[in-house]
Amino acid sequence: SGTELYKEWNKVANPGFWPLFSISSTATFIAMGCTYPLRLVTCNLQAYRGDPAHRPTPRSLFTGIFKKDGLKGFYRGFGANALKAVPASSLGWAAFVKIQKLYETYLE
Repeated sequence: SGTELYKEWNKVANPGFWPLFSISSTATFIAMGCTYPLRLVTCNLQAYRGDPAHRPTPRSLFTGIFKKDGLKGFYRGFGANALKAVPASSLGWAAFVKIQKLYETYLE
């Protein structure tokens, strides 16, 4: 994992808060980038308000977005979502790791 690599490269037992925060931010950003097109299509499917008989399929939404806007179309709104989700996820992960270390140190 990123934390283990950081420990090995920097010869430290436990990375501080900021290294944990940056490692988890990077991981969250990459994961969001990989899954965002699927989330976009899922959101479009859920927001469909037309005739149920003409409901689009995931495949038709993917091809429609690609034909209309290309690859760029799959990442519309990505920046705003990343600004919201990356810090929240990173803080949660960094806090989890720090609390886990405190638990291991004082309660075991």
